[in-house]
Amino acid sequence: MVTIASILQEFQINLVDKRDLEEDKLRQVLDLMNLSQQCLCNLRDFISRNNFTSSQQEIHFFKTQKQIPQTELVFQASLKHFMFNIPQCEKESQLSFCDKELKKLNLYFTKHNEFINYMRLGRKDLDFYYFIRPSEVVGFEYSEPFFRDPIFSSSRDLCLSRLTAYKRFADFIIDYKSKLTQISSHKALNKSCPSNLEWTGSKAAITELIYALHSNRIINNGTVEIKEIARAFSSMFNYEVGDIYKTYSEIKARKMSRTKFLDDLSVSLLSQINNSES
Repeated sequence: MVTIASILQEFQINLVDKRDLEEDKLRQVLDLMNLSQQCLCNLRDFISRNNFTSSQQEIHFFKTQKQIPQTELVFQASLKHFMFNIPQCEKESQLSFCDKELKKLNLYFTKHNEFINYMRLGRKDLDFYYFIRPSEVVGFEYSEPFFRDPIFSSSRDLCLSRLTAYKRFADFIIDYKSKLTQISSHKALNKSCPSNLEWTGSKAAITELIYALHSNRIINNGTVEIKEIARAFSSMFNYEVGDIYKTYSEIKARKMSRTKFLDDLSVSLLSQINNSES
């Protein structure tokens, strides 16, 4: 039997699966948005066919149950906006973008400070006005443009989702800024303490390694460009990588193994592991 609880349970199970299985961050964001939207559609269909048995049940739905997929949708949509719009180079430009996003979030928090405090204090005296659909409450001032779907909206349920998601999004931006600063500090340290390491392999070998790391999206969650990784390798190993795109074209034109260096690395590592166990 389909219930609100069963719809939410299925959503939360799928949510965990998507987070665990999807490695591409942008693909994950888009998948989680679709998953949240589908859950909201399922919930809307259910309540359009089933009446709430009491005002308290309706309040519980809009104040608690609907918040689960709706908050996730708002948060993932915020991440999508961030990933699509943050500058792809220059740390200063990225930090400036982060600061502007945080400023917009703070403006929203300030605008709804009274409602934030209402929720923080665990108050319930205005729940009838905040979390009952408009057809049930006439003449009350609503804070969100929810009239497009009066069947599936109360005066503050979207506002509550935004406040919760935006707090999570603010934490994400602050963490992102911290990582940018750490990367910058690491680069400054490298400049003051030049590496003594030297690449003694071939240009094709280092190109294989760079492209493998880039294609696996394990540096900066896959948002870094191939040439940035190449510059980092050049600096780390005191080696001029050169025209990496040309070398990559030559690798693709190989008639034998296209990943000879990576194959050799795998064989060497397995040999060392086996020898250490014998």
